[in-house]
Amino acid sequence: MKNVSIAIDIGASNGRIIAGYLENNRLLLEEISRFDSLPVKMNDRLYINILSIWKNIVKGLKKLKLNNYNIESIGIDTWAVDYGHFDKNGNLLQNPYHYRDGRGIGKLKKIEDNLGVSLKYIYKRTGIQFMDINSIYQYYDDYMNSEFLNISTNILFLPDILIYALTGKMFNEYTNATTSQMLNINSQSWDLELLNKLHLPNKFVEIIKPGSIVGKIKPKLAKEIGLTDTKVISVASHDTASAILGTPLNGNTSAYLSCGTWSLLGAEIDKPIINEKSFKYNFTNEGGAYDTIRFLKNITGLWIIQELYRKWNPLFGLGYLEISNLARESVIDIAIDTDDDRFKKPIDMEEAIISYCNEKYGENLKEKKDIVRVAYNGIVNKYKKAIGELEELLGYKIEVLNMIGGGIRDELLCELTSKHINKKLIAGPIEASVIGNLIVQLISLYKIDNIDIAREIIRNSISVKVYKNGEILNERTRN
Repeated sequence: MKNVSIAIDIGASNGRIIAGYLENNRLLLEEISRFDSLPVKMNDRLYINILSIWKNIVKGLKKLKLNNYNIESIGIDTWAVDYGHFDKNGNLLQNPYHYRDGRGIGKLKKIEDNLGVSLKYIYKRTGIQFMDINSIYQYYDDYMNSEFLNISTNILFLPDILIYALTGKMFNEYTNATTSQMLNINSQSWDLELLNKLHLPNKFVEIIKPGSIVGKIKPKLAKEIGLTDTKVISVASHDTASAILGTPLNGNTSAYLSCGTWSLLGAEIDKPIINEKSFKYNFTNEGGAYDTIRFLKNITGLWIIQELYRKWNPLFGLGYLEISNLARESVIDIAIDTDDDRFKKPIDMEEAIISYCNEKYGENLKEKKDIVRVAYNGIVNKYKKAIGELEELLGYKIEVLNMIGGGIRDELLCELTSKHINKKLIAGPIEASVIGNLIVQLISLYKIDNIDIAREIIRNSISVKVYKNGEILNERTRN
């Protein structure tokens, strides 16, 4: 019987349950299940499909009984900032809103204008980048609009909700909590002074660090799924934090680019960087595992391409590869500004791009290849700008960019990125968040000594492609 750990990794579009184990100094992965995790729209509001996600987790865990596995541990990572309210009896009060619902839009200005709380004050205390989706602005929306706030007793972030459903234990995991913009970056605890200034009640719970053993699965559920002696471990529950752990960084001249719906470009450092320039450039200091800081910038990633796919696939049968190949055929050199408000929550992304280019450049785009190419151009322009800002803030040059996540399946994106940044680009691994999730579990189970050894194991285990100046230099494949 094979001893394995289970990574449950929930991204913004799909979730997966993957078994991992060590063999001959390599980390081997076996996919158990994969499922949809897209939000659901109802009455013009956008919600996390939490019940479907939970149903698919249970279904996937039940499948493990059919395999010849001894399940030693389970860890869960998801996207950040979204959360749910619980009452005094431990019941979820309503289906959690999804960050793309847009309810945080405009709250930043309201906090400044109505409460006199400056952006610099918030940044100095939290070190977190300003984005409308941050939990702090969603929570302020709760304060302004939700009557049930009076009966809410606890707030759990998305991975915390799922761990609670598994174990019955309530906590807020550190890496995810830092993204809320309500955690004090220095004390690593909830910033009560900030919450009081915003008139927000402290409904958060105990913060635990990655690597903590939470306990075991609730007896009734454990019996149902056949996992009665499996440890549940708190991993780096923000999927980006797990992804960075799963990246084979090599020294402080390596940076990372986690590329999916969002792109996150930054470096792993020991201490936060909070100064006038980091505030100006809107860089964030998110907590990482093992006393690290994820110093990075959130950038709109493949969201725009995904929205074009959502329209074009049912109408024209275009898949992601066909859309990427269309962009490759185009020679248009203009670019959209991916941060423009019209791209945040458009009814029709194609029309939003056409409208932008008409207003900005006087170009009336008609061909799909040009419409998608200006989106690609806009994305890689942001990468180039962000890496220049990162080097300025760190005070040294980045020599290698490690590009990870599902976005690296898109060779055009990798080629354009390497050409624009003019640096060596190593693409891989795709399943970085799964790998990072498993690494924390294996360290907690004393199967790996530390993160440095873990990254050597990762290098031995993954396939990568190396790019320079828009071309593939070499490819290394692991069987």
